[in-house]
Amino acid sequence: MLLEGVRIRVGGRRRWVRLSDGSRRTVDLPGVPASRTGTGPWTLTAVTVSPLGDTTVDVDLGTLAGWSDIPALKGRSGTAVYTASVRLPASWCDRNRGVELQLGDFAGAVRVWVNSTAIRVPGVPGGSPVDVTSVLRPGSNEIRIELSTNLNNAMRGQALTGDPAYASWKTRPELPYGLLGPVRLLSYAQAGV
Repeated sequence: MLLEGVRIRVGGRRRWVRLSDGSRRTVDLPGVPASRTGTGPWTLTAVTVSPLGDTTVDVDLGTLAGWSDIPALKGRSGTAVYTASVRLPASWCDRNRGVELQLGDFAGAVRVWVNSTAIRVPGVPGGSPVDVTSVLRPGSNEIRIELSTNLNNAMRGQALTGDPAYASWKTRPELPYGLLGPVRLLSYAQAGV
């Protein structure tokens, strides 16, 4: 037989599973709490690059937003670190529950840490959630996301100042950058079969 366990985001129900040998088993799954959205506050520290030099920008965000909607980052490119804390009750860390992290929408290359542990995530927006059960704990949990952009917006921004060396960038569109979210923790129930 091949089936070690079952994961499902809707708990508190009896479910049946079919094993690789064709037999069926029933499992009782515990209830599952509603997902938690990392709504903030988020702190963002960005090192921006431009033809005029590098700058460090610190911003407190009530909610996630694209760089074009953050005045200190509009027309910039670079690398930002987003940090937020999410409190979890002990019930989220029970033996028959697990938790997945889903980044939601973002524009740029990302790296993620949960409680200082690097987490491998899909490099595409809207990618599959990633299991983070083993690194979470009851109480405060830190989510840190590093996002790096390309240079398009910085070059375009310099062109819009009238700098003739960057004139060819003036007609390029401003690209969406940043962590847009929602960043969510999704609880699931699991049971051995």
